Amino acid sequence: MSRLTLKKLLMIVCAVAIMLTTDICFAAPECSFTNAGSTLSFGVLDQLSTADATASVSIAVSCKGNPTWYLTSNNGLYSTGSTKRMKHETLNVYIPYILTFSPTTGNKFVTMITGSGLIINSDYVTADVGIYSDTVTITITP
Repeated sequence: MSRLTLKKLLMIVCAVAIMLTTDICFAAPECSFTNAGSTLSFGVLDQLSTADATASVSIAVSCKGNPTWYLTSNNGLYSTGSTKRMKHETLNVYIPYILTFSPTTGNKFVTMITGSGLIINSDYVTADVGIYSDTVTITITP
């Protein structure tokens, strides 16, 4: 091979390497929940208890492109103002609850997020017996 051919070959290989690096650096970030549809269950509440009811759920987030992401949630189907509420399955009665997530931002490929729920004792000890539920949508934005 002549010296000129080697020089041209080397320049072509370097250009491809730069394009690949550029493509990786500018790939569109993408995140998803790997266990979407998770349920946070308070179980059966004892109305004779003096303790607050707590529950937690783990949610896995997987991201491509290593972006910084942010987690947000809506107030659910039965909120009033900023207070989340669960609705009785057959009656128009509600139990307020608090829902928090940690962390709410990150930049790892896979992150476990913990959703923590709290029902204050005084909010459920006089509630009508039955099944209560709510649906909260969480969104992850890269």
